[in-house]
Amino acid sequence: MKHIVLLFITQALLLALGNEGEEAFKQGIAANKQKDSKQAVELFTKACDLSSANGCFALGVISIKKQGAGKDDTTAKKFFNKACGLGSANGCYALGTMYIKKQGASKDYTTAKTLFSKACKLDSADGCYTLGVMYDRGKEIAQNHIAAEKSYRKACTLGNSRACFTLGSMAYNGTNVRQDFTTAKEMYEKACELGFGEGCYNLAVMHENGDGIRKDIFGAKDLYSKACGLGDDKGCKKYIGLGVKGF
Repeated sequence: MKHIVLLFITQALLLALGNEGEEAFKQGIAANKQKDSKQAVELFTKACDLSSANGCFALGVISIKKQGAGKDDTTAKKFFNKACGLGSANGCYALGTMYIKKQGASKDYTTAKTLFSKACKLDSADGCYTLGVMYDRGKEIAQNHIAAEKSYRKACTLGNSRACFTLGSMAYNGTNVRQDFTTAKEMYEKACELGFGEGCYNLAVMHENGDGIRKDIFGAKDLYSKACGLGDDKGCKKYIGLGVKGF
């Protein structure tokens, strides 16, 4: 019974410290918005000391974004590592990226993969996408197309437009999966909705050619226009070309 009571007391204390840490983090954000960088760092440090993953991650970002002699990759790595250990998906992803880029650490793809995997499990869209890329190309780690597709799917579900586009291209071309225009259309649509211009462009091509769907030149033109607005040069050229043809 005493053990159970002690456990509850310990959990209550940890919760209180966590709340205090998050409050310090929020105050740090407010100070940062007011351009008071010194106060912000002090508050983020307090938050991190109180086991706020967000506070530790913020300190990592500050350390890695400093210019010139003030840039401190080693300190950034330390804070990202602590943030990751406290359950920050962003911390795990940032730390994995440092191992890829040799920032504050030697290049280590195995460790990076482990960190991206943890970030993905913690619902980091970028973590899932990067993990998918590593599995897909098989240069840094053993190639695994099934794991790649799974990672891309989670990344897409979490809102990574490039992952949705990649899935669309895989389905459209039948790359490592069965060719499926229905899935390609769905993935390109999602990528387009998420603001990925090339997704809009490829969806327009499907409408223009009638790839697995009813041919719709005017619908294609609208999509080329959207792709163009999102910075896709090919979309601009196709939009103008269809206009010249009278569409």
